[in-house]
Amino acid sequence: MPISSGSGKAFEEAGEGTHIAKTPTGDFYFFAHIYGLHKSHLGDLFNPVYFHKDGYAVHGDLLVPPYPASHGCLRITVEDSKWFVNEVPLDTPILVSEKALPASR
Repeated sequence: MPISSGSGKAFEEAGEGTHIAKTPTGDFYFFAHIYGLHKSHLGDLFNPVYFHKDGYAVHGDLLVPPYPASHGCLRITVEDSKWFVNEVPLDTPILVSEKALPASR
């Protein structure tokens, strides 16, 4: 499914200063999810499924361009998030890499 990741651009976070919008890379596990709309301090998240202790998630968004554009989360379409939150169980591993992996057969 199409995703959009961290833009690499600087952004201001209220009371926290300036940050760079980067998606963390590495091996993680999904550990929490919220069904429906979740309003975070950085914007609306649809059906977030969290994989990083600092609040990074795979979540639905109305804007999923074919280039990095998020604050660091992995954006998927709202429609895809309806499937994702119901079909990807907690404790499922996720590998976040800067490079695309070859397709498996």
